[in-house]
Amino acid sequence: MIFVSVVVALGCRGVAEGSRVDGRHGGGARSRPASAVGGGALPAADLLIAAGDSTFWITTGRDGVHVRGAPLTLSRYGGRFYEVYVADEDRSYYDAVFVGQRIYRRDLLSGDSAAVFEDTTVGKAADRYAARHPNDQPLGADEDGADEPSSTVTGEVEIIDVHGPFLSYEYRGSRSGGGSAAGTASTVRHGVVDLRTHRAASVGAVAGPSDAARILGVGRRTFAALKDSVLAADSDGADEAVHRAAVALKSGVFAFDPESFTLVDSNRVLGVAFAVPGRGPRGSGKSLVLPAAPVRTPSSGGWWDEVRGTLPEVTRRPSGDAGDLWRHGRTELLARYDSVEDGAGVRVVLRDSSHREWSIGRLPGPTHRVYWLASDSAEHAALRRAFDESALYADDARGVRLEQRRPVVGRVVVATGMRVHRRRRARASFMTRHS
Repeated sequence: MIFVSVVVALGCRGVAEGSRVDGRHGGGARSRPASAVGGGALPAADLLIAAGDSTFWITTGRDGVHVRGAPLTLSRYGGRFYEVYVADEDRSYYDAVFVGQRIYRRDLLSGDSAAVFEDTTVGKAADRYAARHPNDQPLGADEDGADEPSSTVTGEVEIIDVHGPFLSYEYRGSRSGGGSAAGTASTVRHGVVDLRTHRAASVGAVAGPSDAARILGVGRRTFAALKDSVLAADSDGADEAVHRAAVALKSGVFAFDPESFTLVDSNRVLGVAFAVPGRGPRGSGKSLVLPAAPVRTPSSGGWWDEVRGTLPEVTRRPSGDAGDLWRHGRTELLARYDSVEDGAGVRVVLRDSSHREWSIGRLPGPTHRVYWLASDSAEHAALRRAFDESALYADDARGVRLEQRRPVVGRVVVATGMRVHRRRRARASFMTRHS
């Protein structure tokens, strides 16, 4: 993949990745005592915190601090928890590769799963191949295909983030017919799915009909201004990055798509981030996407009220270090980002009304959201099952990407075709039980 970047406006927050909490990943748990400067009783708390690509269950009280981590991505709406995940769908033949992915939503209380996103491009291509080659048989789980198949159609979907009932994703597709440049094509698109209806969500469904027209209008104007700025900045061709972006814009045909957007948030403010898709030069096999600056949406009412309280307030101490803050009654949870010298990650502390602090531990960053748990036995039992079952997950069976909350604006992404992957469904038995 080639990235041609022109920074028109920056809104990045530092991202901490790759840190590990000993004994807490993969469903593991760890308990330890806790103490605060000046003494005092550790506040009782029961919460989930999404950090990095995992969810951590933190319980504090007279027994100290108990932390358990699992590779789960959770969403809560309507007072219920749901797990969202990506699973492979392999419909390949010996001489043709058809590999796509689906996004599933699983109700933790009932255990029922439902597909909320399906790669219809791969499925239709596989059906056409089967109709043209009635004597060919699909490959078995342990069978390998040809080293140079006559056709390849693949699709890969990544979960960018979840905001209550709305899931934002990025889809990348690739098609090749025999390996020639003229027979290759790729696709990049963004979208939002309503987990309640299992259908694509419009801007109106997210922000309401009265605000949708304004948001779409701002999105169109932002795209036009961004494109003009890049082309104007390339007047002398001196900046190589700017020139490459301008060439990509001139050679591609961009069209604003009101359905190509994702949801982002910053300091508890919701935004709609449009990504304008385009095609590269004919026969290049390239697809382009131009993200624009997020458009602020109404920050109160409806589904957003339930989601807003799970998101962090961005705070800064007098020393200048940044952190994420969540309040729950008289208790606060604070995640401080480590300096570069200390390594990537966040240090999580619990704080009472007098601002005494108890160290919870160090988690991978960035932090995304916190769910404060009530004393609901059924909910706790469902969460325990989900954390236990997460130990069965294979790295090649589920995937999620949770990016920094404030994206770089003004990047032209040029996709040149995906890697061909034949990932086996290591969790086929688990999928059968819950699908």
